[in-house]
Amino acid sequence: MPLVSMDGPYIDGGELRVDGIRIIPAQRTAPVLRTLGHGRATHGAHPGKAAGRLFPPYRQD
Repeated sequence: MPLVSMDGPYIDGGELRVDGIRIIPAQRTAPVLRTLGHGRATHGAHPGKAAGRLFPPYRQD
């Protein structure tokens, strides 16, 4: 599933879908990635844990 993380204005309802692409607020990126793959066999490190290590914490200015 394609996923876009967007930094900017609040999204009503918490996320959007455009042409099958899921668009989420930047501050929800790691939690959403953690939910992907639940109930499915995964290989290697979980993507949410990797995102938590790779991306800086979200800071709202």
